[in-house]
Amino acid sequence: MELKKIMGKAVLLCAVALAVVACGQEEFDEVVCPETGKATLRFSAVEFTGESLLTTRAAALKTGESTIKGVWVAQFASGKIIKGPNYYSTIGAGNSVEAELDTETSNVWAVANVPSDLFSSFDQKNGTEADFKAKTLAYTAEIKCDGTSNFLPMVGMKAITASDTQITVPMTRAVARIDFTVTHDATVTNLKLTECYLTYVPNNSILEAKTAGAARVYPTAAAAQFFGSTAANDKDKFVYGKRTISVSAKGQSATATWYVPENLAGRNTAITAAKFKGDKTAPDKFATRIIVKGTCTYKGTPDTEVSFTIYPGQNATTDFNIQRNYVYTVSSTIKGLNVTDNRVTVHDFVDLSADGTANCYMIHEAGKYKFKCNVAGNGKIYRTNVLTGGTLIATDFSSAAISGNTAEILWQGSGNSYATGNATTSVIKNVAIDGDYITFETAATFAEGNALVALKNNGTVVWSWHIWATNYKPEDNNSNVDTYTLNGTYATKTTEFVMRCNLGATGQTATGMAAETTAPQCYGLKYQWGRKDPFWHGASGWANGATANISAKGNSNMVSTAIKNPTQFYINYDTSNYDWIGANAQKNNYLWGNGDMTATNISIVHGASGTTTRVVNKQRGFKSAFDPCPVGWRVPPQALWTNCGITSVANNYVAASGSVPAYLKLLSNVGRNPVKYPAAGYLLRESGAVSYVAASGYY
Repeated sequence: MELKKIMGKAVLLCAVALAVVACGQEEFDEVVCPETGKATLRFSAVEFTGESLLTTRAAALKTGESTIKGVWVAQFASGKIIKGPNYYSTIGAGNSVEAELDTETSNVWAVANVPSDLFSSFDQKNGTEADFKAKTLAYTAEIKCDGTSNFLPMVGMKAITASDTQITVPMTRAVARIDFTVTHDATVTNLKLTECYLTYVPNNSILEAKTAGAARVYPTAAAAQFFGSTAANDKDKFVYGKRTISVSAKGQSATATWYVPENLAGRNTAITAAKFKGDKTAPDKFATRIIVKGTCTYKGTPDTEVSFTIYPGQNATTDFNIQRNYVYTVSSTIKGLNVTDNRVTVHDFVDLSADGTANCYMIHEAGKYKFKCNVAGNGKIYRTNVLTGGTLIATDFSSAAISGNTAEILWQGSGNSYATGNATTSVIKNVAIDGDYITFETAATFAEGNALVALKNNGTVVWSWHIWATNYKPEDNNSNVDTYTLNGTYATKTTEFVMRCNLGATGQTATGMAAETTAPQCYGLKYQWGRKDPFWHGASGWANGATANISAKGNSNMVSTAIKNPTQFYINYDTSNYDWIGANAQKNNYLWGNGDMTATNISIVHGASGTTTRVVNKQRGFKSAFDPCPVGWRVPPQALWTNCGITSVANNYVAASGSVPAYLKLLSNVGRNPVKYPAAGYLLRESGAVSYVAASGYY
């Protein structure tokens, strides 16, 4: 066979050069390779698309928005890589480069103003066009554009034929621009607007543009996808592009411009007016929004914080999508503080129930707070996860909707100092009803502690809530502990996320890690199984022999009775039942969300003493209206405890030593510190007396 060399033609305007292309040969007389040459690529940055209500128009460009400084070029045929990606750091006149391409029908991609190592690890032999389009652009700081040192990322694609040598690639900016103007036109006393910023701005985008739809398209609804998700300070969570403004008189205005990656959050076509386009009607919590903050005199209180929330989109009502290469022109005029407007929030009271209702609310700093008082717990009064239908958890309580005409503190305190009613204001004060909310304030200086607040109707308790004032923030500091599937063999592990301390515990750090060394505050509060309200134990606190406030035998309607008497401890009804709920050996395992019993036998190893076979429930169950945990947390399913005693009980129980109480140790996975729950003792079922403090306890 004769090996022939094919000479490739490289074309650059009128200049001709020669190049040799080497190809492998097997059984063919002649090997044909694509011709390789140089083509002039010109990059034309297309105009932004502007959004003004429903009218789409071209938007004026700002300085640097069409500047291209450095570009990656890649060529694909039939979805497979044939050239590049190659980086060109020098851009010629008219935004052009001379790029080496194969002269065949293909797609030419260009990516401008991105890192020069973005595609350094791209597989230039087996890479695909799909791989290229899925490349992520990550943003670690606010995106800026000044035409000097900061430029906007751009992406373009041009389909070419074999004869194309002068190729214009239309470039689209991978970000949107938001132009915002806020004007003061309110009669509100002393209204001063001091800052504006965005929240829930994505920290990444992919090269391929997505198409906005009715539901979320991109990115996924996960905190890690958005700027500020790991901020240590709650006030900085998800904040992007904060601007200081000064608007304090009618007629004054302020402006701001931001560049943001696309956030295709979806639409809500049920919104009928702009004032209803707010947090309550957004498709999900990760829709991008503008926040304007300031202060005013509200209900006679000066310097009350107020904020206004505006959602950009293709219109002022239903659309929440932020699309790349669009300009969103948003002009807002502040006319008043209409609290029925979803865009207005008066921050004299922080809404603890904004993310859901529960029987316990945690607070971490001094301030004014409120929570919804028209829902019983989380409203789940049936044995299923729906609000209607199914079997009631308790037949003597059948309504999730509640109402009352007064609110009061039943007890509160910290450390060993607890008292009934308003005898102490060390934790909270000024409890009141405001519409569907109970409001309260803390002391001027934040103090850890606990309080029980009741809603009453004509003097009778309708429902009650535990307020837990603590430095511990479980949303930031929880542990993932190993548990085992309940199949009798412990063949596979699962993970449960748990708080690092007991409900009501104080004396913690923000991480909840001081639990085993700060007795007695670390013990937390005590509960009767299935009841939503904790107990405090008077001046003697957690000492052995102290008794719960009141002890009495139960009756046949104990759930509704306990709701009306949340401070009363009920002794067991009879010695055979060992349960507070009522006569005739009555029990109710659904109050804290147990699922229907699906039994399996497991063997618990007791060291040298051998093993014990236990019957346990494999069902996870659900969070019920009687669950005592805060929003986002629940009483754990039984499977959580299968890690205790699998090798030996001694591995999980650490005896008391000096001032350190005994504690239960849950081993965590992925190398994190174990969770240590102190032995808080328990209340004797016959009398309510506190017993075995620092030595034992029931979880």
